[in-house]
Amino acid sequence: MPSIVDAAALPNGSSPTLQLVQANYDEMIESSRMNAVSWRGPLDVEGYLEREACLRGTDLGRNGGVTYWILVDSATSSSDKGVRTILASCETVKKRALVARPDSGVKEVVSHGIGSVFCPVAHRGKGYAQRMLAELGTILDTWQQKEGEKGEFTALWSDIGKFVTMRIICRELQTWLQRILKSFARSTKNRSDLPWPGLPCQM
Repeated sequence: MPSIVDAAALPNGSSPTLQLVQANYDEMIESSRMNAVSWRGPLDVEGYLEREACLRGTDLGRNGGVTYWILVDSATSSSDKGVRTILASCETVKKRALVARPDSGVKEVVSHGIGSVFCPVAHRGKGYAQRMLAELGTILDTWQQKEGEKGEFTALWSDIGKFVTMRIICRELQTWLQRILKSFARSTKNRSDLPWPGLPCQM
């Protein structure tokens, strides 16, 4: 079990001591136990854990296909079992994807899907999910990419509602969106062979 920390004593989401790290095995299991309340459906907790283990063994989940992430406070000591206090958690799925551009055609890339974003009820309202996605965005720029390359895009799956989802996307993925739009604008500027006018480079 993770060490018990008074929720009132935890820092807010902007604290410099917060870190997004890969979960170890025990932390991965603990994350699943925590989010089971939302996603286990008709299964009991143990049945839910068995289902998750089965999914990890599929072609999609094996060999680095799924990575489990947790947001922790580096100022908080871990328990004897090595399970740190989990402030928020999520997972990323490595996917083969295709990107098409007017000037360079179609190319195969490595992309990621972000899912299972979860924050325990006792830790909500402190901005942990927002901080976690901000940290994750930076990591995924180069995560599992070839040396010297950056990720083209990432997909975020959410069932927490359009308002919350869009608020997070607008705040934390704004840099990604701006970069993509600027790149597209540069590649289409002054192009007369496109069915739409070139976009201005200044955005």
